[in-house]
Amino acid sequence: MWQYIKYVIIFMGGFMKKNIIIFSMFLSFFACSRNENKVGLPDNPLVIGFSSSYFEKLTDNDINFLENYFSKDIGLSIKIKKFANSVDLIKDIGASKVDSGILTLNEYFIARQDYKVIPILQAIRGKNEKEYYADLVVLSSNKDINSFNDLKGKKIASRDPYSISGFILPSIFLVKAAIKPEFVFTGSHQESLKKLEEGSVDTASVYEHMVKGDKKFKVIQIMGPVPNEPWICRKNLRKDYCQRIENAVESLNKTKEGREILLKMADIKSFDKVSPQEYKELYEIIYNMGKDIYSLVPDSVVLKKINEPYYFD
Repeated sequence: MWQYIKYVIIFMGGFMKKNIIIFSMFLSFFACSRNENKVGLPDNPLVIGFSSSYFEKLTDNDINFLENYFSKDIGLSIKIKKFANSVDLIKDIGASKVDSGILTLNEYFIARQDYKVIPILQAIRGKNEKEYYADLVVLSSNKDINSFNDLKGKKIASRDPYSISGFILPSIFLVKAAIKPEFVFTGSHQESLKKLEEGSVDTASVYEHMVKGDKKFKVIQIMGPVPNEPWICRKNLRKDYCQRIENAVESLNKTKEGREILLKMADIKSFDKVSPQEYKELYEIIYNMGKDIYSLVPDSVVLKKINEPYYFD
């Protein structure tokens, strides 16, 4: 058979070669596609995605524990996949290559807009807190910056343009005050504070708890409250699988190892039920102010943006 095909390709020349290539690409596409009926089997595990906000402090042993815990509790083969880039995580959710996971709030907003992901649980921190605040801070020794009005032309350290606490919240205030500073994206809140202490930026926008009570820093603006981020399922994942994931994540803090890992994952204490309605207000603010907010991002930064009204089922 294959000798016959080889003979035809040689006989027909370039035309047949072109068609064989197209046919091969067609087969490759379907070979890479996931079979929904087999999600959760060893050769097609259910994939849980984490962006760097959640895995940066986790060890390989932590990841192995989570995979084994979820596999046993959910009753399916589980693979945890780490994403250094938020855009790649969101795209893989849209392509059904990631089935579930915890997303930062802005990752969730974009994934909800583009792929209609379903929030199933909300992260809980501290004393059963479901929301948080962010602070814009300068060094206490800085006598020149005391309010937003002093930020014109200054450098602000921010985790990244997808960070609600590091970029979106201060941008909302800056846009309203008609002030355009220069954002310096650092990759983490810790690095933002480090750059502030080194003097390479003028101010930093970070979680409130990171600087609370620290006399090295002076708070010039408290921003919030902001609802804590959700654990999600992709829209077309089987509902019974999504329910199993919800149950497993909700019970993770019942084990010593689970509690320790959750704390490493952005100081999470536990999870609780959540509705899409919880996130509508902030989403609509960003949607309505988006053009002005995104104008503060350098042109060199490729960014997925919120440009549609909030989606409800």
